[in-house]
Amino acid sequence: MNAISMINVVDVLDASTGVIGVEAQRQANAILIDFVKTDECWKLSLEILRNSEAGDEVKFLTANMLHAKLKTDWIKLPDSDRHLIHNLLQNLMDETLYKQQDHGSNGYIDALLFKLYAIQAIKLLFDTEEREEYMLEATQNTQIIVKQWAIQREEPDNKKANYVNAFLTISRLMCEEFEVAKIPFTIRDATEEHLKRIGPVVLEVLAQLLVGLRDTSSSILFRELHLNALKCWLGWTQYCSVSTSSVMSQNDQLHAVLLHDICVSSDPSIVTNACEILLRAFQDEEEATTTQIEPHLVLISRKLLGTASAFHHAISTDDKGRCHAIVSVISAFMENFALWIVEMGPESQLKEELAKYMLTLLRCPHRQIAVLTLEFWLIAQECPVDNRSPYFRDVAYNILLQVIMEQSMYPADPDVMDELLLEDLESFRSDSQAVQDILSSMCSLSEYSFVVHMFQRLKIAITSWRLIEVCLYVVSTVISEVNDAIDRKLHVMNNSVFNLLSLILEHGARQLNHPFTLKLGATILCQVGTFWLNKLPHDQSSKQLHQLLTGIVKYLLEAMVVPHSQQSAAKSFLHLVTRCERIRQLNPDVYLPCLRKARESDMPHQDRLLLVEGLVRLATASLFCMQILGDVLNELISTFNGLLQSLPSLEYIVGHRDLMLSSIAEEVKALSKTIRCLESPDAVVDTKAVTRSVIEHVWPHITPVPQKLMTSLVTVDAINELNACCLQSLGLELASGLSYWVSLIAESFGKYKSLAPLQLSCVMVDTFGSTADGNKNSPHEAYLSRNMSNISTMVLQYAQHVISDDSDEILQTFFELCYRYLVFCPGAMVPLAEFQSILKLARICLWKREKSIVNEVLRFLTHLLSKSEEPLKPFEDQIMANMLQEYAQWLKTLLLALSEHAPDMSLDHVGRFFITFLAWSFECSNASEYCQTLLRDAMTAQAEVHGISIVPGNSREHTLRCWLRLAHDKSLGTKRLYRNLCFDFAKVCRKERTPDLLLEYN
Repeated sequence: MNAISMINVVDVLDASTGVIGVEAQRQANAILIDFVKTDECWKLSLEILRNSEAGDEVKFLTANMLHAKLKTDWIKLPDSDRHLIHNLLQNLMDETLYKQQDHGSNGYIDALLFKLYAIQAIKLLFDTEEREEYMLEATQNTQIIVKQWAIQREEPDNKKANYVNAFLTISRLMCEEFEVAKIPFTIRDATEEHLKRIGPVVLEVLAQLLVGLRDTSSSILFRELHLNALKCWLGWTQYCSVSTSSVMSQNDQLHAVLLHDICVSSDPSIVTNACEILLRAFQDEEEATTTQIEPHLVLISRKLLGTASAFHHAISTDDKGRCHAIVSVISAFMENFALWIVEMGPESQLKEELAKYMLTLLRCPHRQIAVLTLEFWLIAQECPVDNRSPYFRDVAYNILLQVIMEQSMYPADPDVMDELLLEDLESFRSDSQAVQDILSSMCSLSEYSFVVHMFQRLKIAITSWRLIEVCLYVVSTVISEVNDAIDRKLHVMNNSVFNLLSLILEHGARQLNHPFTLKLGATILCQVGTFWLNKLPHDQSSKQLHQLLTGIVKYLLEAMVVPHSQQSAAKSFLHLVTRCERIRQLNPDVYLPCLRKARESDMPHQDRLLLVEGLVRLATASLFCMQILGDVLNELISTFNGLLQSLPSLEYIVGHRDLMLSSIAEEVKALSKTIRCLESPDAVVDTKAVTRSVIEHVWPHITPVPQKLMTSLVTVDAINELNACCLQSLGLELASGLSYWVSLIAESFGKYKSLAPLQLSCVMVDTFGSTADGNKNSPHEAYLSRNMSNISTMVLQYAQHVISDDSDEILQTFFELCYRYLVFCPGAMVPLAEFQSILKLARICLWKREKSIVNEVLRFLTHLLSKSEEPLKPFEDQIMANMLQEYAQWLKTLLLALSEHAPDMSLDHVGRFFITFLAWSFECSNASEYCQTLLRDAMTAQAEVHGISIVPGNSREHTLRCWLRLAHDKSLGTKRLYRNLCFDFAKVCRKERTPDLLLEYN
């Protein structure tokens, strides 16, 4: 800002409000930020504030600017200037107060006055003598005024009220500004010590003010003073760490005043601030021993019990803010003094009343508020049972369980439940760690009796699905604890667990199941049932156990046809058939209908795959293997063939056709899952022979691929995935399919450029590469070479025209495939005409921002230059020729990757490859000098072209000398040192480290 004047500043201030546009506002803010740093800011700010014609808005914005200036520069001003500013601001405060009284307040008058108080607070922080004088005088005067008000009980005059308000605001802002103002250390220490010393005095004045105004809620002015006093109290306790315990303990009336604010005040701010003060007070009082303050705790307890009517009124009027405040305060008190409340001792009746009140609060219809009460019950359980008063041994926790169940219960018709209420309920049940912790704690402590208790509750819940469901919810929450109890005390838990599982099945047999109960019942039956059955001795078998296991399977079959419980049933079925050893002896006819039921009930595909996996894993571990697999394959293949035959022609509606193709793809994926899951550690059959039999059964249905299926990406991907599974399972036994796979990959990748064909190619080279490599007569290498030629040609074309996140994934998988070719069969890739283009694409990909593709390319290139790899030795001359031909471009690519392009997470990998690349090129006896010359030019004469000009010349030359040393010293220690140098060099290029760091490398 040149030729600055008051008019210029006012115009910029107006623009900063956004009235003339966002861009102008942005520019104005930038100008003001710079202007505040100048000395002219003092003069022009004061000139605007003195100007009687300036509006309140402009004066507020100016005061705001001056406030920012004071935080950093007040200490730099000479005393004469400070005195001048002090007088001006004092006059302006008086003028603003007069305007506020005479003309009524508005937003900018109030904001200006507040900002002037903030400026005054900062001035006091910098001036120790003035601050001490002001605080001494203000506290004494305020005490006198408060005593007068307490005696007179009448509306205060404005002058006194304004004085007290100013003291409350300025003293609070002193605490807040102390956190952010740039006060010199010498002054800061003295200021902090002074604030802590006078803090208790200020709190004592505030306590007198709050107590003195307790019966004047009808006065608007008193209410404002009251709120300001609460805010001031919080400011001193929060920012200056002033303890409240001594003041609160010496003034019993203060608790009553704050509780009265919470229960009665119509101002939400007063409720919130009073609540926060009490929370802090209880936390401070926790530091004292309960015996020292027991009379005080008894008195507070009685006052807390007095909030019950206000709580019930808040519930009836749906006053969530007041409910939250009451519950928070009482919960904090109960948590901090939990052991005093729970342990045996005097005032047991009072403590029992407190606990009952906590249970009442837990019934709050706003469950996210009610859950605040649960922490007390968790803390209370830390007290040994023998030390507890009788009420806290059994009675209280039985009622607590009952209330939790009431709060966890669904309404009669959840479908019509208000969305917010339903979310509140489900959050209470699922997301509230406190609910789960308290149930787990209760179960862990009582074990057998808890299971028996829940059995009794479930037994009498026959009249309502809601009662059944909430009982099952509680049991499902403590499954881990129940299983732990079974593990430790099997003989004790046997009958109760058997009875519980049988009762759940009995409810199902009586058709008492709701979808919600089916979901939970399936989880409990399978997880508890499986664990318990596996713990029983293997020779212990009975008709009862057989019927129980059969009943569990039938229960799951019923749950599979109900949409809400399908997922739970599918997961539970997988858990049961893979972990329960006894199910292997069960007749398969019991559980084989599950796939048919899943198809008939339109079970989601992912859930159906869980059933397929469960049946296949069970088959490999069962004597009924071929019967189970035969049923699975017949179901999947018949569904596949049926869908294929009914697939409409191209003339039909496209949407219907796409839906059917998606269903066909799901069947193909299910076949892939079948083959993949045949390899099992629990297998009791020859899995290789079984896999061969399964693939022979499947193969005729997918080869050749019906052309109708090549018209959809989802089916093509599914078929590629199925072929990859077959190949992974049988390997070289499927060599006759190489020609078919090369054609399938070329056609499917050519059409859709998806990952599945590339992944099938990876499996192919893993399987046949090692047998083809070095064997010139092997037909495998010819097929693999043709496959790489096809893919690389298409990928190179694809990379030129597509730039998206999907393309990065394709390129990453392509270079993973290239790496596998180098490892297993380099002869099928390096001699290709496309190989030079692959290297060019690798250079381009090193500038990608995604670390996964950069790292994959580097892995490929590092292996390419590794002279220790035996399979690559026949191709060393060709690789060297290809790399040296574009050596200058490789240097440019790698230096720019280090300096600009490579993501931070890949810098270390790029540095490692760069050193590998330099060492490799310097080892080429016929090209070493040529490579070193190009490196010198890149680091010195062409630094800007290579993106490294920001590094000073001496640092670049030193780094160059270090790297050139690799031509003479190829030790591992040298390479390791200079890899670190590469990383630091990149950081210097990116302005994240200083250049002198590079000079430290020797």
